[in-house]
Amino acid sequence: MEDGSCGGQRDFPEQCRYVLEMLGHVYKYDADARQRHLSPAERLKFHQQHSGPVLQQLHQWLAAQFALKQWNQIRVWAKHHLLTASLERADGVSAGSRPHR
Repeated sequence: MEDGSCGGQRDFPEQCRYVLEMLGHVYKYDADARQRHLSPAERLKFHQQHSGPVLQQLHQWLAAQFALKQWNQIRVWAKHHLLTASLERADGVSAGSRPHR
């Protein structure tokens, strides 16, 4: 992004900060593993023990964010269609008789 923001950070600063902090933990663990000169197998085990819980928490948080977004989209859709149906009833027009635009 030109402004150096995290793909919408201006709109969602807390969410971006959370994701960046969680990923920062993973990178810190990776740096720790490299400093310890762990073998690939030891490094994998280290990440499973330390980074795994962080990534699991991030995954759960992202799933909740997605579900919330989906719920909000459903609410907007329902509100629009309920309002439209209500206006049609007030006009005495059925939904099926309106021309498609």
